[in-house]
Amino acid sequence: MGVNERWGSVVYSDCAARKTVERLNFLNDRLRECLSTGCQPSRIR
Repeated sequence: MGVNERWGSVVYSDCAARKTVERLNFLNDRLRECLSTGCQPSRIR
């Protein structure tokens, strides 16, 4: 998000969408690891 004098706060949708996909991919990778090796909460940080 940025700030523009004329419009106030501006959300950069391309960046927000890309970050959302990156986070989703990260979480899906962690879920896949958990399911394949057995969930070990102590390894989650």
